[in-house]
Order: sequence, then structure tokens, then C-alpha cells
Amino acid sequence: MGKLKAAHADVFLATVHQAEYLDLHQQYLKSGLCHKVESYGTRGLEGNTANQFGAAGSDYLLVTSFWNSHVGNKALLKSFLDHYQAKYGAQPEWYQAISYETARALLTAIERAGSLDRDLVRDRLASLQMPSIMPSGLLSFPAEYGQQARFLYVVEQTQPDGKPGIVCPIIAATTAGDVPNPRCEKGGRAGG
Repeated sequence: MGKLKAAHADVFLATVHQAEYLDLHQQYLKSGLCHKVESYGTRGLEGNTANQFGAAGSDYLLVTSFWNSHVGNKALLKSFLDHYQAKYGAQPEWYQAISYETARALLTAIERAGSLDRDLVRDRLASLQMPSIMPSGLLSFPAEYGQQARFLYVVEQTQPDGKPGIVCPIIAATTAGDVPNPRCEKGGRAGG
């Protein structure tokens, strides 16, 4: 934290696992730090961590995500969300959504191959284009991207009311985002 304070940076970005996020952000807040832009990558929206930092402790974090329940093929999203809620009594987070979509793509490729032959299935995956719950609404594995799925990231910002707003992609934005971080104006020190 000492090096971070001494840097007098405007932006703080850290990519960490959940346990590291909980520890690092707790230290960050205790140090009185506040940056114009603050992000822990994909961390900050987990429902089970929201109240661990006290009132306003996690407000205005920018969080990147591979998925959001408001961006993608609307009919598929509704079906996925309804079935998930019925089975688990909660709403899914991005990692459950990606796991679901991975399984759905593999099963679709197997069905289209009409076989479990790995070469046939791989060929079907390589040429797959299907409606998706992913942010673009379409899932494919284009050759020009090394047969890797390619879709939009979602950038959200945590809000004081506990409901994150989508900042990006612009076509799905529900907020412009608050930069500089308003929490800094309320007592945190910008950059140390």
C-alpha cells in the first residue's frame, strides 16, 4: 500500500482472485486510498462480498465481465435465467453462464456431427454459429481468432444502491459511468 500511495496515480487496476480481492480492497480502504478509476478486473460484483466493506466501500468500482444477464439473445437469456432460478433459487453469475454456454456449444456440435468422433465434433465447433446468451447474442469460433470464441466484454460500475450499471458496450449501457470516482470526493484520498 505504501508503494501505491507513493505513486500518486489516478488509476488503480488489479487483476486478482476473489480471496485476494477481499484482502486487497480491505487494505486499500484502510489506507484511505481512492483513485479516479478503480478496478479489480472481474471482481466486485459477487453478491456474497458486497457488504464486507461497509457503507460505500465498494461503490464506483469498474468491473469487467464476460457476461451480463441483460446483454445477449433475449429469448435464450430468459430461458436460462428462469431455469437457473428454478433449480438453484438464485440468479447466475458470469462463470455459471459461461459454463452453461460452453456445454451448450459442445452438445450442439456433437448433435450436428451426429457422432462423438472428436475430429467431426471439432469441425462442427469450428464452423458453429448459434444464438447465444453471451453479450454479442451469437457464439462462434472464427478461424481469424484462432478458433477462440469472441464476444464483447461488459464493463459495469458498482452503484450506491447496490445495482451495478452497464457502462459498456455502449449499445447496452444503462449509465455513462462516474469518473472521477465520486467516493474520492466524499473523503477518500485520490491516489494517496
